[in-house]
Amino acid sequence: MSALRDKGWLCLLFSSLIPKWTYWIAGMVLPILLSLFYVLLLVMPPSDSAGGFGTLADVMVLFSYEQATLAGWVHFLAFDLFIGAWVCRTARAEDVSFWLIAPCLPVILLFGPAGLLAFQVIHAVRNRSTGGSISAQAAIRAPYSIGQNGIVPDLRRTLRR
Repeated sequence: MSALRDKGWLCLLFSSLIPKWTYWIAGMVLPILLSLFYVLLLVMPPSDSAGGFGTLADVMVLFSYEQATLAGWVHFLAFDLFIGAWVCRTARAEDVSFWLIAPCLPVILLFGPAGLLAFQVIHAVRNRSTGGSISAQAAIRAPYSIGQNGIVPDLRRTLRR
């Protein structure tokens, strides 16, 4: 798991040099592989299981089981990498300097939502200072779109590249 995580985050660190590869490797391939492993962990019958997600006490009991803890770790790895790739893609599409968002990447890796919040603050300050948001040209370059179902891959845009 750590090897997949490291490859994905290494791609993100070089995303300004190899954006297409980064989008595919760190933004789609690795998160999908991690997600498949996560689903496998969910469908494998646990040897013992108790706990749940109803209360903090239930979650603590659930994570006392190795399989549940592994599933939780893979869940974090997949989503943090996906969000890191989304941040890089969004910044590139909006012509935000990579060096401005680079400090957000380790924060996303280690503290997920705090890194996303840091990026959102940078994004909001930049949009306020430039007097606008994403341009039509930037929207064309973005391989993901935001719709009623949240952030979804736009495969037609991605495959055209």
